[in-house]
Amino acid sequence: MTQTNHSAALVAAIHDQTAAQVASELGTSGVARDLVAACAAISRRMLSVREDVTRACQAAGISVHPVVGPEDHGALQHHQTALRLATPDLGPALTALAPLGFDLPFQPTAGQVAAMGRYLSRVTLVRSDQVTARVVLYLEGSGSGLPDKMQPRMADIVARPLPAVLGWAYPAFRLARVMRNRLSGRKAPLSDIDFLGTPAPLIAPLLNVVAPGPEDVLVDLGCGDGRVVLAAAQQFGCRAIGVEANLVLVAAAKDARAALDPALQDRVEILQGFAEEADLSRATIIFLFLPTYVLTSILPRVLSRARPGARVLVHEQTRLGDLPAPTRTQVVVSSEGISVAHFWQVAEPMAGGSDGGTAL
Repeated sequence: MTQTNHSAALVAAIHDQTAAQVASELGTSGVARDLVAACAAISRRMLSVREDVTRACQAAGISVHPVVGPEDHGALQHHQTALRLATPDLGPALTALAPLGFDLPFQPTAGQVAAMGRYLSRVTLVRSDQVTARVVLYLEGSGSGLPDKMQPRMADIVARPLPAVLGWAYPAFRLARVMRNRLSGRKAPLSDIDFLGTPAPLIAPLLNVVAPGPEDVLVDLGCGDGRVVLAAAQQFGCRAIGVEANLVLVAAAKDARAALDPALQDRVEILQGFAEEADLSRATIIFLFLPTYVLTSILPRVLSRARPGARVLVHEQTRLGDLPAPTRTQVVVSSEGISVAHFWQVAEPMAGGSDGGTAL
């Protein structure tokens, strides 16, 4: 597949989730052709996934209804599909889909499953495969009608494994969490998706935007299962450091590192910690694939504190919002991945100014 400079129309189309339609209207060559092909490939994969999870649920006696989406028209841009089911079937559905690799980011107790059904309108299961496939389970008959500040999220349920009889306490925990995050300035998760990994076929084309070399040190803030840092060391020969807050993902990333050749292991570090507290003193390349609401807080700090000359790469399928204008923006497409890459080159400090700092 190709990677070329984009047109504004294609970037806007990706942000609007209309890439297949707009690209097909623009022609059958270059990046437009590749976008159409990638959307078709993503759609085929997720239609197959939807069939698999539907059959698994039906075999367990669970009535589910596939949600028609862009995959039904060959226009899907990300690896996600959805089903509807009755709230009481959530627990059995989690059991039925686990053998297919679709799991929550934690092992739920019976009380936590009950809380999900009581407070959440949907639950997202993730399979940490090459594309990080996701299945959204929409729960019919759920919902509490609470104010947003008291409406528990998955993060609140994960943090407090209460028995079902104490499920009424989750709104209070949610309110306390919101107030604590406001005081600390830390962004709380807004959804039940804990980890969205960059599709493996998209990693090399994205890294080509910043052209890593053996002398570079790449820092991935929010590295998830470590797929980007491992690919950077394996395919580009640079040193790579992954920073991740989720202990389950840190363990997965360390396991993946341990499977490398010893010479490559020496070029990869996996650190547990928050992105906003990460040490950037060694980073010549900083990679971020984070929700936009997190980027609005993290990215300005990265740009102000990164060492002079550092290259910063963000990729996403949504608009960045009110953030510093990138040096360059381009569409990046692979055989089964689509994104918009934003590149910043950190400027040299003004005479007599700060040296840029070493840590967030």
